[in-house]
Amino acid sequence: MVDAHRFSSGSTSQLQEAIDTIVQAFGHPETISVTYTFEDGQKRTMIEVLTGDTAPIYELVYDGQDDGAEPEITPVGEDEQSPKPSK
Repeated sequence: MVDAHRFSSGSTSQLQEAIDTIVQAFGHPETISVTYTFEDGQKRTMIEVLTGDTAPIYELVYDGQDDGAEPEITPVGEDEQSPKPSK
């Protein structure tokens, strides 16, 4: 059995707002899956977006060691013709 994490009401509000922002950026898809890794200062997030019959996957990479670097998002996988999320 997995133990549930305890969050304060303030952090749950922030969490919901962050999720809403991600979902909105991808046009409110039917389903969205997020996988996050952090290794050697680099944050890497894989986002799978299920919309109808397609499920494009995007990779968001951020180098946490470079304060001036902006995160970059690129489509990966078989469906590379999918539109990028709106900014």
